Amino acid sequence: MTKKTLTPKNPNNKYIRAYNKAAQTGLSAPHVVSRGSEWIVKRIASKTASAVLPSKKEAVAKAKEFASGQGTYYVVHSKNGEIKKVTPRKK
Repeated sequence: MTKKTLTPKNPNNKYIRAYNKAAQTGLSAPHVVSRGSEWIVKRIASKTASAVLPSKKEAVAKAKEFASGQGTYYVVHSKNGEIKKVTPRKK
């Protein structure tokens, strides 16, 4: 299954480029996303959250843990849903 790539308003956005590159490799990375007053960690195609945490800092730490255990990258979104950070995959 091919992951969906993003078409940004600014094609030079380094985070969008990194996300699209990772999506093309077929990696299923954890995403940190805001949900009301909570932060969730979930896979892009998943309907359920892998973790629900009270702070963004805790959610990023959990996403980092999931990603390192699976040899993949993780994606951090802002409160409004924009991609703010895509970490490189550890080799």
